[in-house]
Amino acid sequence: MVERTGLENRRACKRTVGSNPTLSAKKTYNTPKLKGISMPKFASSVRFQTKKGQENAFIEANLKFNVSNYAGCLSHQCINAGNGRFQSVAVWENEDALVEARPLLIKFLDTLRPMLAEISPELGVTDPISGNIIEN
Repeated sequence: MVERTGLENRRACKRTVGSNPTLSAKKTYNTPKLKGISMPKFASSVRFQTKKGQENAFIEANLKFNVSNYAGCLSHQCINAGNGRFQSVAVWENEDALVEARPLLIKFLDTLRPMLAEISPELGVTDPISGNIIEN
């Protein structure tokens, strides 16, 4: 039996977006433009797990999140996935707006911490992600 690494298949295969693309095959996304000005939107999302019995308190606390207190925040939603699992999503004008709001966001998160259970030792009580929004 001949041991193969799969490299021979990758060499013969035409590169397309979505098939473990090389740099030359990666699709670039144009950001929306308004009168010639690039207007990329940015999103931040955080996964939470509440402690048993803290679901309602967590929901009430999230209802107090006011986007007008965070310059550049366009919207905020909190998804109740059941069993104490929640996902918070905020849309920002751009990444700089999120960076500027980070101290206030941490202050808000500090009000939630007593209600949160550890997701894992590596993550702690939050699992955050953020990035550019790709719209079609």
